Amino acid sequence: MNYYFKIPENAGKKAIMQGYDGVRWPKMTDREGRESPSTVGTYLIWQQAHPIFYAELLYRNSGDNEAILKKYSELVDLSADFMPS
Repeated sequence: MNYYFKIPENAGKKAIMQGYDGVRWPKMTDREGRESPSTVGTYLIWQQAHPIFYAELLYRNSGDNEAILKKYSELVDLSADFMPS
């Protein structure tokens, strides 16, 4: 999950460039979130596995749900803002 904390700026720029709210998590990236060349990768909307799903799993398995909510709420919100956009 720490990967998602490294790349929201790039993911946000991609969303804005394509006219969306929130963040558009990239596909086929390096560790810094830079996308590899692809003719379709930047347009795929589905995520596998999605940071919202990961955050849910952490929440369900954590002994400290308050800490999970605090740590991941912004990532979840940014992800969720993109989805209906």
